[in-house]
Amino acid sequence: MGNEVTVNGQAFDDSRILSGSCYLGTSLISDELAVDTLEVELDGGAAVSTLFLPAGAAGLQTQEGLSYAVRPYVRVLGDDLAEFSYGMPVDYRYNGALIGRFYLTKVERTAKYTYTLSCTSAMGLLAGSTHYGGLYRGESMEAVLADVMGGAAAYELDPVFRQQPVYGWLPVASRRDNLQQLLFAMGCSMKKKEDGGLLFTLLRPAEQSGLSGERLYMGGTVEHPAAASRAEVTEHAYHALSSTQEETLFEGEVGEQALRTPKGQSCVGALVLFEGPMHSLTAVGGTILEQGVNYAVLGQSAFCRLTGKAYAHTSRVITAEAPAARSLVSVQDNVVRVTDATLVSLANSGNTARRCMAYYGGAAVTRADLVVGGERPGDAVQYEDPFGGETAGFIRSLDVTLSGVLRAAAELVSGYEPGAVGNNYRQAAVLNTTGTWTAPEDVTQVRAVLIGAGSDGEAGTDGEAGEDGSFTFLGPYTSVDGHELSYSAAGGAGGKGGKAGGAGKIFVITMDVTPGQSYSVALGQESAFAGHSSAEGEVSGMGYTDIFSGVTYALPGQDGVDGGAGGGGEDGKGGDVTAKNGTVCHGGVRGSELEQSYSSPGGGMFYNAKMGGGSGGGAADGADGADGQDAWTKRQGWNVNVYEFGAGAGGDGADGGDGADGPSYGSGGNGGSGGGGGGAGGPFLQNGNVEIDTAKSKGGVGGKGGRGGKGASGCVILYY
Repeated sequence: MGNEVTVNGQAFDDSRILSGSCYLGTSLISDELAVDTLEVELDGGAAVSTLFLPAGAAGLQTQEGLSYAVRPYVRVLGDDLAEFSYGMPVDYRYNGALIGRFYLTKVERTAKYTYTLSCTSAMGLLAGSTHYGGLYRGESMEAVLADVMGGAAAYELDPVFRQQPVYGWLPVASRRDNLQQLLFAMGCSMKKKEDGGLLFTLLRPAEQSGLSGERLYMGGTVEHPAAASRAEVTEHAYHALSSTQEETLFEGEVGEQALRTPKGQSCVGALVLFEGPMHSLTAVGGTILEQGVNYAVLGQSAFCRLTGKAYAHTSRVITAEAPAARSLVSVQDNVVRVTDATLVSLANSGNTARRCMAYYGGAAVTRADLVVGGERPGDAVQYEDPFGGETAGFIRSLDVTLSGVLRAAAELVSGYEPGAVGNNYRQAAVLNTTGTWTAPEDVTQVRAVLIGAGSDGEAGTDGEAGEDGSFTFLGPYTSVDGHELSYSAAGGAGGKGGKAGGAGKIFVITMDVTPGQSYSVALGQESAFAGHSSAEGEVSGMGYTDIFSGVTYALPGQDGVDGGAGGGGEDGKGGDVTAKNGTVCHGGVRGSELEQSYSSPGGGMFYNAKMGGGSGGGAADGADGADGQDAWTKRQGWNVNVYEFGAGAGGDGADGGDGADGPSYGSGGNGGSGGGGGGAGGPFLQNGNVEIDTAKSKGGVGGKGGRGGKGASGCVILYY
């Protein structure tokens, strides 16, 4: 049967395959994803019998009995292979067995009847397709893989991985790149199924087949790369903090551009991509039609301003060490570092480090030619290396030359024992009382997070009282006309918000434990576990987020909000305050003025007066300031005889709100907010000798400062 290439259902056998090569590869730890390729030269010509040649004749017979030599067939272009189009499926088989499934990327005509077809595997198609990433908080690998693949290729996922939870972030990247991130973090490898589909699975060294001697060509090499002495893997965590500064992500006109959104919807607008994950998106002047942590789709508008907050990103380096060398042997450090694998999280970083150490700590690569059988890259095999050593390992790649005998240049990796797949930590225990913790029977290692108690927030200070209103007497018979009220009294200053309470210290340690053994837990100002204390750690400005629950611990408190100043001067309005929840609390406004005159029964002017309203009190966090009082008069009985009058008093300042207690273990209390300042009393201007009440034009009283919040107690979080 030999070689056969089928393009979109049309078969070409050895008689029409002029030459070709096929590369098949995989990564045993998915630190990169190989793209399989096929390049084949095909004959598109056909031999057509001449019209005048009798069947079986060697030449043309004339009447005279002479024989003339003629060409029995004419070659024509039987198949125009240029009609094959991008993405058509191309299968390559040898003796009926599928070697690889590919997809057409290019057709090149190289001679009158000759065409070269260049093909790539499904992985090559994924490299040209965009995945818009996301933030994952425990979704199953099965669900995340389906999102990354996006229906671009048929695949099967090993049941071992289906329900493994995934944590972390993927950026906007090609589907191939984000697939590699997912497989690497979970310890999953990619192989090809017999029907050409993709298989995401666990490498199983026990399922070995033997490469017999007659299938291995003589010669070859065995490479022993410098063994790593340590693997350093950076784990990542992402969490939303309300205290994060808002950023402008887009500002300007959104044109009428037709587009398809990342979720497949057709719309008119603009796609805005972010450099990192964002939350709390808000559009002013426009509309958000669709959003994710890495993008927003804006509807058409003349102007739009898009803002959001970045997820806080924390990282920690986890190490795996090589086995200790003999004391007489000096080993120079050769460190393997993984820094940008953003799906490597607390849940799987330990396993990831151990996998990298197992692979780079002593794997050898044999390069030799062999006759291809049923084995494919990723399969476990037993073989004799070029120097006679019996070896077991995995096929990493096959570079096949299309010929009568299917010969391939092979790479085989030995000395690597797959393992440590999926998540090494699957649950967390939060210990909040002094006592002991007993390691479950199947637990030999824990990560302990020791969090000390947070401190109390300070109380806010009281606002100051406003100044009393001024009194001006012009004399018994001096007209007040032309004299304006003098609003010279000042409002009281607002009280200062109290300082926030600090977060507790955080100490993280990975420890070996013995199943069934109990370990001490002590909680106080510092938290202790098995001889270690949170005092050994440091305070983090972003706290510590448990990836399983999403709760952030050991957050610093927030400072209290300063109170607004009391009103005074010409404006007379108390100061506004933006509360912690973002709402605006308003200062009070000035009371109304009043002008009053009284003529005696004989017609003489007895008095003429102007009185001003009091200024408004200052606002505080969560409360408005009081308005200033109106100028006022009192009358005796029902007639117009005025015997008492005065200016308005200043409005009182609002009381500052109490600071909230620490919201989670180890978090500091919020500072109390300052009280608002009192408004200034209203001014008074008169020319008659009548009774006045200056006590009622006093400045407003300052508001009380709020109490500080209590810091939260500490805890110990154990992951196992």
